[in-house]
Amino acid sequence: MLDYRLLTFMNLYQTMNYTKTAKNLKITQPAVTQHIKYLEAAYQVKLFHYAKKKLTTTKEGEYLYRCASALQANSSKVFSDILCLNEDKTSLKLGASATIAQYWMPAVLKRLEDTDRMFEVELTVDATDQLVNQLRRGEIDMAFVEGNFDSSTVHAQALRKEEIVLAVPVDHELSSKGTVSFNDILDERLLHGDEHDVCGAVVNQALQTNNLSVGSFRSHMVINDNEVIKQMIKEGIGIGFVYQSAIREELAEHALAAVKIKGCKLMREFFMIYLNETIFKDQFQEFYHSCQMILKDLNSNI
Repeated sequence: MLDYRLLTFMNLYQTMNYTKTAKNLKITQPAVTQHIKYLEAAYQVKLFHYAKKKLTTTKEGEYLYRCASALQANSSKVFSDILCLNEDKTSLKLGASATIAQYWMPAVLKRLEDTDRMFEVELTVDATDQLVNQLRRGEIDMAFVEGNFDSSTVHAQALRKEEIVLAVPVDHELSSKGTVSFNDILDERLLHGDEHDVCGAVVNQALQTNNLSVGSFRSHMVINDNEVIKQMIKEGIGIGFVYQSAIREELAEHALAAVKIKGCKLMREFFMIYLNETIFKDQFQEFYHSCQMILKDLNSNI
């Protein structure tokens, strides 16, 4: 358990606002000030600067926050593990971005269930940046993420590279072509996610490289659900870029066809991340290698 003054410091670091921290912790604003002054006196450094009505942290404050986050995460993990000792289980609080949770985590968790080792798993699904914040707060032990993230406080290991393909209806004229150029598909309706869609970000970058955008298509629709996009493609409403593994069942059942873009390798890397300062690195590394093998087997079946 962390000292309550460190918890106050961590909350103030996150809000950069004494009033908000007091409200969050249900204490008075003078109490927040006292907690920070106590820590500054104990460490003999300034943790925050206040200038031009703006609160900022010092380099010492940055360092203390990283260490306090690690202490909190390690403490939370120790507590969970102790509760599982009598049942000979391993406690794991996992996080995953939406696409990974939807299409890969079920297979990973099923394979883990089939092993001799017992796991007590909690899975949180959220955006990558939110998962990084949850790691820092000790709410999860590790996370499976895609896209860009702040790697300054986390250890990141590449888990796999995933290819992005163009999904089209099986009866579409493009389905038998194998590869097409961007210009070949501009007369189609493009179905895609919003600006937060990681897969879409890769496609948008490729389009920009070719002096194109989603606006270059005959029409386009923003849909914030991969399953809905797949169903609409099946119905012939449009075409869309998806992770190849996300349509492995549809490809096997000939419900959808996958087409690649000529001269353009659309790839996205997935990572497993955990805090740099964790004391459970060996356990997390063991889990990482298990997941690597599971996803390798999964990829070979596509």
